[in-house]
Amino acid sequence: MMMKDVAEGGTVVLRALMSMIVFWVVVVVAAFFVGDALIRGRWSTGLRAAGVLLLVIWALWVFLYRMSIVVDRNAVTARNLLRFTRIPWVHVADFDRRYQVRVILHDGTAVDCWGSPFPGRTAARRSSGSAASTPDTTLETLRALGGSAAPGSSGVVTRGWDVPALLIGAVCAVCALIALLV
Repeated sequence: MMMKDVAEGGTVVLRALMSMIVFWVVVVVAAFFVGDALIRGRWSTGLRAAGVLLLVIWALWVFLYRMSIVVDRNAVTARNLLRFTRIPWVHVADFDRRYQVRVILHDGTAVDCWGSPFPGRTAARRSSGSAASTPDTTLETLRALGGSAAPGSSGVVTRGWDVPALLIGAVCAVCALIALLV
């Protein structure tokens, strides 16, 4: 399914499942507390909490949800903490896993993908303590997606700031500041 999406020009985003769950649980709890204050008629408390919680949720969004690996037919993009690295497939030699997924380039350098999915734990790995007996599905998926990349895709490796995340953070910081000062 993923390879078909990429082959048709779509994108696939790989994230850590637990990070997504924790992020959405915090969002629901924050919405509950703000909603509770507003329903009870404590508008000033609810709006102050909303401004501050908005900044907290943005920080968690950046740390837990935004960091990911984005794959399309032309490149693989590592979205790290407020930064990104877009690597065209022609520069990708292989994928490796240390604590996170690493994209190994043909020139020998490596790009770490901080928001990559965690390797699964199977009964064989838990009992023997060996990771050699269980394949890493994330690495297999990335290698397969790289194999279905657009033929002849080229370009340079680009690095830069995650401008949308920074702009959203600036707006959230202003909201939090207003909530604390009013």
